[in-house]
Amino acid sequence: MGKTYQVGGATADQTQFRGDGSGYSAPVPVGRLTLIGVVLVVAAQVLIPAWGLFRDESRFGWQMYNGAPRPPEFVLVNTDGSREQIESSDFIANRRAEVQYEEHLPSFLCERFPSARYVLATRDSPALRERLRCGDG
Repeated sequence: MGKTYQVGGATADQTQFRGDGSGYSAPVPVGRLTLIGVVLVVAAQVLIPAWGLFRDESRFGWQMYNGAPRPPEFVLVNTDGSREQIESSDFIANRRAEVQYEEHLPSFLCERFPSARYVLATRDSPALRERLRCGDG
């Protein structure tokens, strides 16, 4: 098959040529490459979601709904001109990202509070400023 060279007690079949002309070096064991690969994959599994913790939105991280918009704040303006702040948590048991509360809750509040003339819905981000007139109020 060709010549086998002796270099430092090892044959050329057991070593790899460095390419810089300085001779041969011992090969990296396959076990070490496997360990390095496993460590890199585990590090990526931990570091990528950890990085997402410090962002405003992290769709698939540990805080998946952190970036979901908060429900708007609702204020009832009664027929006598008084204002009443409504706690949305009194009417929303489990907040869900896909539900548009500003579309459904104002009409419910108008029915629930007959003395209401308007329902004001406000939110900072994304910006929302709506006023819904209740019935004949």
